[in-house]
Amino acid sequence: MAFQRDYVLRIIEMMGEFFRKIGERMDRREQLQALDEMCRDQCGLSLKAAFALKEETVQDLLPEQTRFMLSEITYLQSMLLSDEDARQAHFLRALRLLSALWEEENICEARYGRLLELMEFCDEELQAQDYLNCARFLMAAEKLDDGEDAIFHAVEMAQEDEKREYIISGKALLIGLLSLSDRALILGGLPRDEVFEAINDLEKWEKA
Repeated sequence: MAFQRDYVLRIIEMMGEFFRKIGERMDRREQLQALDEMCRDQCGLSLKAAFALKEETVQDLLPEQTRFMLSEITYLQSMLLSDEDARQAHFLRALRLLSALWEEENICEARYGRLLELMEFCDEELQAQDYLNCARFLMAAEKLDDGEDAIFHAVEMAQEDEKREYIISGKALLIGLLSLSDRALILGGLPRDEVFEAINDLEKWEKA
């Protein structure tokens, strides 16, 4: 599904207004109850049921529209939780839901700031696949320098028997950037010479 930019911005605005509304009028319990009602209405699941779903099930069974809404709702839920471990787990789930939508360019452009925020929150929990999805998302948003950083984190985090696979994926992303104009590369924070340098570094890593 290709998300229209107006739809993405409308959802973001709606969620922001919802959070402001419940923040002004309700206590924590009522806020979570209102968010649960929204989750049931928009996603067909309670907050508890949505979080209990395995990530593979979420990706396989839920449509992109539902996964985007769920990423927004899970992020808001994390902001309302007082238990630090639960809060962190919900930040990580929100990141994985969002970064898995890297093929949706309009979502990437509108929510790259959120993804960078979540990457910072979840730094110690991120795995190689998380970083690779984040790299794809950030590059789709034309945040090329941040995407390059995520590629190298993915390779660093990969198990030894998987490292070559991540190097190949990272190289493919970087080689794809070479079709962009010099201006686009500079605006994305990764001039052409730095793209070649990053590709060369990955090739050296592959041969090591």
